[in-house]
Amino acid sequence: MTEREKVMLIPSHYTRFMFKQGGEKTLRCSAILLNRSLKDDDRRCSGNKIDAIMSILDIGLEFSTLEASGSPSKPVHTHYAGDRNKTAKMLKIILNYIYIKYPGDFEKFRRIKVYGVQIYGKFYELNR
Repeated sequence: MTEREKVMLIPSHYTRFMFKQGGEKTLRCSAILLNRSLKDDDRRCSGNKIDAIMSILDIGLEFSTLEASGSPSKPVHTHYAGDRNKTAKMLKIILNYIYIKYPGDFEKFRRIKVYGVQIYGKFYELNR
């Protein structure tokens, strides 16, 4: 194995380990908030779809989203703008869920930070 092959192989193992369940994920807190108002016989919502979600596993709290907008070779600006709005809505849903699930002092709530990462073409944008 050459040095170049090793450099390519090692990060790919870590990437596969981190993202072993590929595909879009659903935001669990959005499903909980949407399903609260439904009656027993109404069909349940699975939640908003997003490319990747970071959460604290011990308490099951989602705090960050990642959205990849289109392919790097053919960027489409309308797709980028739609995904930017989608990321902002997801972060608002996460904050609303935290506010409902963990009531407390508003001053402490204001200090909570959630992050949305959007990848577009060869660039990325971080929203807070």
